Amino acid sequence: MIAAMLAGAALGETFGAKIGVKCVIPASMTIGACGLLVLAQAHVGSGYGIVALGLALFGVGLGLGLPLAADTVLSTLSEHQAGMGNALSRTLQSIGVVLGTAVLGSVLNDEYRSRLGDALVGLPNDAGAAVTDNIAGAHAVADTLPARLGTALMHAADHAYAHGMTQTVFTCLGVLIIGAILTLLFLPRRSATPVEAGLPGHD
Repeated sequence: MIAAMLAGAALGETFGAKIGVKCVIPASMTIGACGLLVLAQAHVGSGYGIVALGLALFGVGLGLGLPLAADTVLSTLSEHQAGMGNALSRTLQSIGVVLGTAVLGSVLNDEYRSRLGDALVGLPNDAGAAVTDNIAGAHAVADTLPARLGTALMHAADHAYAHGMTQTVFTCLGVLIIGAILTLLFLPRRSATPVEAGLPGHD
């Protein structure tokens, strides 16, 4: 994904200058959404290929749009406001990371727990808590059980986790699609420069 981000970032400025950020940023979100759609097809038995493809597409979209989005924000500000604008932009990004982690983590956790079902029946309280806490805990508990029961628990936990990840990916997909639509509707076709905005230096 990192390599794909670098490739996307290298192309972003070129495309932004040629066809405008109003087209490129929504397109980058759409590419990222396609990557997530590929990731949503992964299941317990999938190899790494489908995951790598999904992450690569998502990385291209992220690299293509993220630097342009930051530049677009700063391009609307006068020179003496650039520092404040950059700080505000980074603060909002940090808030987005925190909220995204909390919301997506909750979706994953809730969906994972909801699919464990009968796999928890008969387990001691401590073991049941470890299983519902995370997938690593489920595998650790399964290793302590007789072979048949352990295999059944791992199978249930793996499928529950895969289901949770799919729902998490679809949540991200929805956010990206909404973001692309809003950007396409409301982002100005060409950001005003300080001169055009009537700021000092404009004749």
